[in-house]
Amino acid sequence: MAETKIIYHIDEEETPYLVKIPIAAENITLLDFKQVLNKPNYKFFFKSMDQDFGVVKEEISDDSAKLPCFNGRVVSWYLGSILGPEIMSKLAGESESNLRKAFEEAEKNAPAIIFIDELDAIAPKREK
Repeated sequence: MAETKIIYHIDEEETPYLVKIPIAAENITLLDFKQVLNKPNYKFFFKSMDQDFGVVKEEISDDSAKLPCFNGRVVSWYLGSILGPEIMSKLAGESESNLRKAFEEAEKNAPAIIFIDELDAIAPKREK
């Protein structure tokens, strides 16, 4: 039986995590990856390689979509986990700076996925 190893980082931790999925690399779907990570309700954005355009940003939203595979390997993943309340600050401009830093860190570790949990803390419902 084929087995694929996926190495990924969470936040700023230096040591990567390793998961093994008992599926050939070219057949791993978003659902397979979500189940291993136990993160079923997030949007997944990442950079991937397109033959015509080079590096592109791509969203995978369909659980049956296959993950990018190059030379029989699944691309290493950086998984950023951000809690909305951790970004917010009472100081002017600090909330924006905190969010910008998270995206800059993800960009350095591209391809990247950023989980933003408790988004309503950043963008609460507006009153009419």
